[in-house]
Amino acid sequence: LLLPAMASIETSNSALIIGSFAALLFLGLVFLLFSANLFKKKEEEAILLVGPCNSGKTATFLQLRDGLKKGQLHPTHTSMKENDDRFIFHEELSLPGKAPKPVRVIDLPGHHRLRPAVHAALPKAAGVLLMVDIQDYSQTPTPDELDHRQRRVQDAAELLYEIMTDTNYTNKKGASVLVLCNKQDLITDGEIDPSPTVPAIKARLTKELEQLRETRSSFMAQTDGKDSVKFLGVEGEKFSFENAPIDVDFVSSSAKKGVLGEAIRYIRAHT
Repeated sequence: LLLPAMASIETSNSALIIGSFAALLFLGLVFLLFSANLFKKKEEEAILLVGPCNSGKTATFLQLRDGLKKGQLHPTHTSMKENDDRFIFHEELSLPGKAPKPVRVIDLPGHHRLRPAVHAALPKAAGVLLMVDIQDYSQTPTPDELDHRQRRVQDAAELLYEIMTDTNYTNKKGASVLVLCNKQDLITDGEIDPSPTVPAIKARLTKELEQLRETRSSFMAQTDGKDSVKFLGVEGEKFSFENAPIDVDFVSSSAKKGVLGEAIRYIRAHT
């Protein structure tokens, strides 16, 4: 009788020890998970630099960060990779007093196939700079240039449309877009006609967005998905930037000449 009783006690003790160990292990895992979430570093928001290919995004990114190289722009090429960096603006490095706060800027590739990267980055965007090349809005393109330029104008309109209808960004406080009409130096230097002014570029993109809205609304209606997409602007009215869900401003710029003051002010205001 004694041996079975002792065996029963040992079994009970073993079960108690195993149970206690399992409980401690569970509590330890819960603590680790809680600590990881508590102290997990929130990803820093960034200014996104977007736009069609060859609009001057990377040249602007390098100009903001590094300035001119021996009085010239840094050489760039069409890339399939983003440039993501934290830096103090080059023109601020020589300012007296306390060093300004570094900013994070992400230069996203302009190729149409890489458009999903823009959508993936919007939730962490503190602001958006959209680059356009004023040459694409010239009233006197050559026949060989016409198709390519029209495609880039449409790309810019599509980017604007998708940013303005992405609630991951538009629902953020202070969400906005600054359109940089780049390469104004071409007009100043007399290399192209003076037709692509900032108001003219805004008017052209307004027209493109109205056509794009009609096309997409018609397509969604045919697929019974109209209610699942945010309507851009005011229904029953032509599109205008005054009725856009976020502020969209247009300014002239020139990466080549270092005329990027408006871009710097925008970035500082949103970071």
